[in-house]
Amino acid sequence: MNLTRQQHKILEAGAEIFSDRPTSEDTAWMARQLVQATLPHSDPGDVPAWGRTNGNLTLTIKPAWDFDPKTNESKCVGVPYGTIPRLLLFWLTTEAIRVKNRRIELGSSLTDFMFEIGLNPNNGGTGAKRSDARRLKDQMERLFRSTISFDYSTVNSSGWLDMQIAPEGFLWWDEKNPDQGCLFDSWIELGEKFYQSIISSPVPIDLRALRALKKSPLALDIYGWATYVTYSVNNSRKPRCVSWDLLHQQFGSDYKRICDFRTKALAALKKIKVVYPDLHTENIKGGVKILPSTTAVLSKSSANLKKIPSKQKLETSFVTADLLKELGAAAEISAKAYEKAKQLALDAGTDWDIRELERQFQAYANKKGRPTSPDRAFLGFVRKKIQKRP
Repeated sequence: MNLTRQQHKILEAGAEIFSDRPTSEDTAWMARQLVQATLPHSDPGDVPAWGRTNGNLTLTIKPAWDFDPKTNESKCVGVPYGTIPRLLLFWLTTEAIRVKNRRIELGSSLTDFMFEIGLNPNNGGTGAKRSDARRLKDQMERLFRSTISFDYSTVNSSGWLDMQIAPEGFLWWDEKNPDQGCLFDSWIELGEKFYQSIISSPVPIDLRALRALKKSPLALDIYGWATYVTYSVNNSRKPRCVSWDLLHQQFGSDYKRICDFRTKALAALKKIKVVYPDLHTENIKGGVKILPSTTAVLSKSSANLKKIPSKQKLETSFVTADLLKELGAAAEISAKAYEKAKQLALDAGTDWDIRELERQFQAYANKKGRPTSPDRAFLGFVRKKIQKRP
């Protein structure tokens, strides 16, 4: 199977996430409110406002307008779109939580900031029309100067919240010379309502997954949504079923037909499961079901083998090996061998999470090479773990 460069990056990120739990440097944060309705995937053009509806909630983005005294005309700055403003929102939420302040220092060098959010300042050439430097500066101005509105309406009630993202700021960067440092740091000050919304009950996510998915706005949207829904499902201990119609409203207004959106969303979900191997979903008629899953970022106490109190948790089916195999990697373990491994652990009187053992085995296999008999190798790996237990 010939893999694209992006597929290789996703596989590499998946292998790393398999092997190593995220450190504090790998952990980013996501504002849960911004999962409910998301930005456009492509440029909607010079429009006075752009909106997306999710049930009773409508997100509206109003772009800033600049007045040109030379022409005596106003020009639309534009609506933020694509992957860059999504990465910026993840970064802004993480920085706001870290510094506990509305003022966010962007740094004196555009290059440093671009590497911070996983972009390449040399992509496309210095100052080139499609360079990451030029695109970043354009999307920053669109995002920071826009106003986001949330409108909630029912038959008998309605409410709204208008938020300026960054009503103040100063950029000293030159996209033609992104490596050139400046005397003063660039900065923005987040609007009070926007700041409060993004620091209110944020959800931790894996920065390595964001970097692997950064080429796809839809994959970033679904990754954020799946991570947030997993937290909710784990709290209620009940799976959540979501229809394709509702997901289309929430993420897919760029696709006219639901069937086209469904095809793209399922392809994105396969990529997401490579970098979020503990995410468990089921395809159901007319939609998708999110099952109780391990969250993308675990607490420090969960870094080693996790103990689970009941056999019911032990019987959650694994999905990682199948997904990695579809993209041309990892050792596929049969369901029969997986069930056998569960039984070995139970017979030995342990209450280990077999999914964690499988993750460790896949990391070992990635380093040593795909075994001739993945089932036999995995069972041998489990037996050795049992023999070496304290």
